[in-house]
Amino acid sequence: MRGSPLPRRFLALALLAAAVLLSPQPAAAQTSPPGGSPPRDASPPPSILVSGRGDVSLRPDRASVRMGATVQAERADAAQQRVNEVVRRAIDAIRRLGIEQEDMQTSALSLQPVYANEAPDPQRSYEPRVIGYRASNTLRIDVDRLERIGPVIDAAVEAGANQVEGIFFEVEDDAPARRQAIARAVEDGRAKAESMAQAIGVRLGDLLEATESAFFPAPEPRYQMARMEMADASTPIEPGMLQVQATVTLRYAVAR
Repeated sequence: MRGSPLPRRFLALALLAAAVLLSPQPAAAQTSPPGGSPPRDASPPPSILVSGRGDVSLRPDRASVRMGATVQAERADAAQQRVNEVVRRAIDAIRRLGIEQEDMQTSALSLQPVYANEAPDPQRSYEPRVIGYRASNTLRIDVDRLERIGPVIDAAVEAGANQVEGIFFEVEDDAPARRQAIARAVEDGRAKAESMAQAIGVRLGDLLEATESAFFPAPEPRYQMARMEMADASTPIEPGMLQVQATVTLRYAVAR
């Protein structure tokens, strides 16, 4: 038995539903929501990164003198006693110059055996032979008037001191020099950034980042010798100049 044909209206609705189911869905939008972060593959804005340096010279106004004595004797206690006597006399002589006791401090103290300089015998076991002991005592003397450095050294040497490690010049207050060095470093970095921008044909924008690291170089000994003998003339001392240095890193945006 043959069925009756579907009405044309039902046939049109069925074809429309099939077209909707089979049609491809639209792709999701790749834009970020308002106020959200940019896409992960977005490149950072162009910028110029430079470093600057500033230097300031200043005259030291104080110093630390490190000196003492080294004595050798056959017995350890004798070596220690003799070096203590020398340093004690040196302290008394320095105090007579107006240096206070609290401005002097023991910075190093040692006692070591001294071995004979003998060639080892390959036919028998070799044991180093002790022929004496060497004792040393080093003082740190803080001097707040540079013209006292020479007399301090001369007085200590006259009392028996025979070793000078060095004179270390310092500045009591270097804060103003540090600030000036940082300002000069920023000026130097800004000038470099402007030169780079001009060279590559862009305009320099706002400052995005700035970091600094200022440092005062470690005091450098200007006068140094291992051993000294008493001289007729006073020891001449020239303090020279110290340098305060500052470095900065600056990052500028490239203006559109």
